[in-house]
Amino acid sequence: LEAGPPADVATELAQRAVGFHEEWYGEGAPVLLSLLRKILESDPSSFDWAFPRLTVAYTSSESWDELLSLYDAEIERNQSDAERATSLLEEAIQTAKDFADAPDRAIDYLNALLEYRPGDPSLEEQLRRLLERQERWLELIGLLRTRIGRLGAAEGAPIRFEIAALYLDRVGAIDEAIEEI
Repeated sequence: LEAGPPADVATELAQRAVGFHEEWYGEGAPVLLSLLRKILESDPSSFDWAFPRLTVAYTSSESWDELLSLYDAEIERNQSDAERATSLLEEAIQTAKDFADAPDRAIDYLNALLEYRPGDPSLEEQLRRLLERQERWLELIGLLRTRIGRLGAAEGAPIRFEIAALYLDRVGAIDEAIEEI
C-alpha cells in the first residue's frame, strides 16, 4: 500500500489486509486500528468503509482521545468537502460533549461548524451554553457581538447590556462595560 499501487489494486489490498487482521487479531486489535488509520491517510476513497470501522472500534473501547483525533484528522482532510466536513463536525461535537467529557474540544468543533453555517441560532445557543459552563467569558462576549452585528440597534440593545454585565460580573472590566453601554 505504501508503494502506491493503482487505486483499484490499493482498495482491494487494503480490504484484504483489514479482513486478515480482523480474522486473526480481532476487531479492536491495535495493529488493525493502526492499519485502518494508515489506509484512511493514504486512500481517501476508503473513507466510507474504513472510517466507520474505526469509529466503532474506538467507541466500543471508549478510546475517546483516539476517536477525537480521528475526527480531527478527517475534518482537516475533508475541509474542501463542506457536506462531509459539517457531518464530521456534528459527530465530533456530540462525541466530545456526550461521551468524551471534552467540552473545550466541543467548543472548538462548534466554532469550526459555525464557519460553515454562520448565524445558525441552534449552533450559537449550544456554543453559548458551553462557553458559559467553561467560564470562557471573553469568547462568549465575542459570540454575542457577532449576534449584535446581525441585528438592528433596538434588537441589539439587550445583548449590549448582557455584554456589559458580563464585563462587570465575570471579567471585572468596568471601562469595557461602560463603553458597551
